[in-house]
Amino acid sequence: MKLKFECNKGIQIVHISGKLDSFNSQEIADKLNSQIDKGFFNLILDLSKVDYLSSMGIRVLLTLKKRVYRLNGDVKLSCVQPYPLNILKISGFLDIFSIYDTINDAEKSFATTEQIEMEDPKNIETCNTRIGVFKFLKRNNNPSKIKITGSNIDFLYARCSEESIVSENLSNMKYSLGIGGLGEKIEDYFNCIGELMTIAGTVVWVPTDGHNIPDFLIPMNENEEIKIHTVFNIALDNTFDEIVRFEADNQKDGVTIDAIYDELFSISRKRIPDFKGLLGLVMRADVGAIFGAGIKRAPIQNNTPENKQMITHRENIKEWLNFQVELEHKNTTALIVGVGLDYPSKFDPSQIQAIFNTDLATKGSKLFHNHAAIFKFLPEIKTSYQLENEINNVFKNGDFISMQHLLDRSTFKKGIIGLNYVQEII
Repeated sequence: MKLKFECNKGIQIVHISGKLDSFNSQEIADKLNSQIDKGFFNLILDLSKVDYLSSMGIRVLLTLKKRVYRLNGDVKLSCVQPYPLNILKISGFLDIFSIYDTINDAEKSFATTEQIEMEDPKNIETCNTRIGVFKFLKRNNNPSKIKITGSNIDFLYARCSEESIVSENLSNMKYSLGIGGLGEKIEDYFNCIGELMTIAGTVVWVPTDGHNIPDFLIPMNENEEIKIHTVFNIALDNTFDEIVRFEADNQKDGVTIDAIYDELFSISRKRIPDFKGLLGLVMRADVGAIFGAGIKRAPIQNNTPENKQMITHRENIKEWLNFQVELEHKNTTALIVGVGLDYPSKFDPSQIQAIFNTDLATKGSKLFHNHAAIFKFLPEIKTSYQLENEINNVFKNGDFISMQHLLDRSTFKKGIIGLNYVQEII
């Protein structure tokens, strides 16, 4: 096994000759890590002379990629020969590694179209606000919609039945939040359905089985056999009207998520002529601190409160809901799916009731519903507008901690936001 190093414009090109197997793996790992120790965080591995790759070799590549991602770098593969390429494919790792036909193509990929767009001021609209800076990159001109599945009222009164379950292919539910579960048979999940979200095709949920331990599933490929089962779900469009970069003025503690929504509402009313008051939001964010909540019990008929009131009623809330009274998960990374409503709204009140518990709203108030998957802090790959790439990076390289229904006083320092200016509720 031989390694030859070549530096070009800050990118370290590593020419590898021989086998990437168990025998050589530690030597390769040590030599590659020595380059990171020297400050090279962007690496291209030239595999034109590597004819054998084992699982141990893949582990070396994964560990290397995870380390440089935490340092805002990347590892890219070039000139991969047929046998190693097939090993990556059958092992399910083709989607994790960026693979290029030539070293030159790999070098060019470090300057992406998204970065160029960000650097070109004519494509960005900047809005300075009382809490920080928002920079908008327009993406989509099609009217956005939200799809509601199941009944918000049945959930709130804990009267969901097995007939209430709606099963959807995970591949059709890219960005959503609600109440549901995973499993093959209804008895696997119905009695423990809980808070659930899908983001970029990954599903995260907290079973109400008494343990309060979240679980998640990352499919390597689209699979029609994987279904999520919900009694209430809010699904956003798969594409965004705009991608937004946000940075709070207060970088020590961040700003609350309701303040972020407030500014987005205000900006939307000024910038979007047909804005109806409803936003769909997907965000990858650096966390200040999290205040969260979650249901303790499955909202099904067998658990309906004796007083027949909502689970949020003062007599029921202690039994039904967990609330964080102290801030948690400081300085972490969060992936968020949410919806927010600003009054006055141009939607029919019955449509709004399908999403929010408007019985608890005061006149002129704003309503929010946000779920978050929380990870140990992971820096962005690079400062760009590549929201889905950043989300996938967190799932593949981050250390998962928790999932929470966000309370409005949760704070965030900066983030990449996918926005939908909702025009229709179906």
